[in-house]
Amino acid sequence: MGAWLFDWLETRLGELAIFLSKVFLECPVRFLVSLLILLVKQLYSVGVLSLVIIIVWVTFIGMVCHCKATVFWLIRFGRSGFGSAVSIRIRFVSFSPLVTAPFVCWPSGVFLTAEIGLMKATEQLSAMK
Repeated sequence: MGAWLFDWLETRLGELAIFLSKVFLECPVRFLVSLLILLVKQLYSVGVLSLVIIIVWVTFIGMVCHCKATVFWLIRFGRSGFGSAVSIRIRFVSFSPLVTAPFVCWPSGVFLTAEIGLMKATEQLSAMK
């Protein structure tokens, strides 16, 4: 069984290598480089430009977690009167991790939607059809 599996993998990997070499030999290098440049531009505009919003939001979530830890230590050291008031407020704010995902996805979604809208306005989409 091992020899059969090894022969099958060797055949399949050989066919894959031949196919990929034909693809890369047929495609012009300039086309591949332009695709790579477009990919890097998209990654920068969607990922790096969204970083400021993500950092601000994660900072607020970190403050909430720090307040929760503060309440825990206040209650532990016998300041439960102050701790319960803070605890109620923290429970109200503690849903913020659930809201993080939309704020992470929001900038990239807005950017891509605006780009598609611009393509529609300049009739690039109809040219592609």
